[in-house]
Amino acid sequence: LPISSLGHRMRGVSLHHMSTVLLDKARGAGLGPDASMAEVEAKVLGPVSEEGACPRDGLPGASYVDSIYGPDDAGLATHLLGCCSADSLGDVVGVLEQSCHDAGLDAKRTYVWTCSLCINLHRPVVDAAHAVKEFGCRLDDVKRVVFVMSPWCRPRCLTKLHGLGQFWQAFHRTGQSMANPLLARSGYPGTPQRLPRTAANVRGDPSHLEMTMLLPPREARKLREALSAGDSAVNEAWKTLPRDWLQTASAASEPEERGALLEFLRASSGFAQADQLLTQSLQHWLALTLERQLRVMLTSGELRAGE
Repeated sequence: LPISSLGHRMRGVSLHHMSTVLLDKARGAGLGPDASMAEVEAKVLGPVSEEGACPRDGLPGASYVDSIYGPDDAGLATHLLGCCSADSLGDVVGVLEQSCHDAGLDAKRTYVWTCSLCINLHRPVVDAAHAVKEFGCRLDDVKRVVFVMSPWCRPRCLTKLHGLGQFWQAFHRTGQSMANPLLARSGYPGTPQRLPRTAANVRGDPSHLEMTMLLPPREARKLREALSAGDSAVNEAWKTLPRDWLQTASAASEPEERGALLEFLRASSGFAQADQLLTQSLQHWLALTLERQLRVMLTSGELRAGE
């Protein structure tokens, strides 16, 4: 039977496939859910996809998403995923499962585009600036993006220029401004999730992006443990929230990718205000995160009213 999305630039891997088949393949390669996405890429995604021909150019070696078949496993992307190569497979799957649950979506029809799963690993590596630009182009098609916010006190996805570039591309497309800081979803188990109905954030509005920032389940547990132990960890996280995202990410990035990325990002509309906007947005996100985790603790009995 024809597979309409095979070879399509927007083909994504289903959450169902990631939470079942991919986790099983990782275990078969000696990797557990704590394995980083970089390890999964090297030991699972690359080897699995190296034999078949790519439907996009006909040459040996395909992307992982073009090496799996059937509507329960792959289809046109409904979501983009922003994560770091150091994030674990278990954390990535956990965040996507939570996002899917919160929105009442079918895991077999929730298709995710992310670089490691959907870019052909057997072709010359594109430069980081081009990769960030491609991510932005796909945002225009998909309109939904989920970011893995781990660890809770300093998300890795914002510590390198590549990840910061992806985040900024999404942030800019939400239509945010200094007068309207980021009100992205920051969902947690047991808490209803709804975006404020503003002009910039109405689900289904074709002109704006739905941006979701989520803690992996185990990071949510760590945050609740920190809250139970007192407020020192939270105070420290708040005080050390970077004010110079660009400088910090630049210093942590490889020299060969730094120049091109900075040139691309500085050409983006409003990027001169990036540090200020991102700091304000992350403060808002952290405040919502703390509030909702405290509600979870009250509901579960981990925290009693008046403590």
